[in-house]
Amino acid sequence: MTVPPRHWRKVVAAYAAIALTVAASGLLPLWADGVVTLIALALLIESFGRDIVWQFGAQRSVLTALGRP
Repeated sequence: MTVPPRHWRKVVAAYAAIALTVAASGLLPLWADGVVTLIALALLIESFGRDIVWQFGAQRSVLTALGRP
């Protein structure tokens, strides 16, 4: 089942790519690299989690419409 399009996914993907590039470059102190990377991880978890929850809800709606519990 395809999830509906959301602009937020693009924002999260762009931030994650930039954050990981900056962290790998060594421009920031080690603690700042960790913070930037953890924020990217949290955003990715939120974005994927929201889609997973949506898919379970959509699946439940389809099964209910078909008369299955």
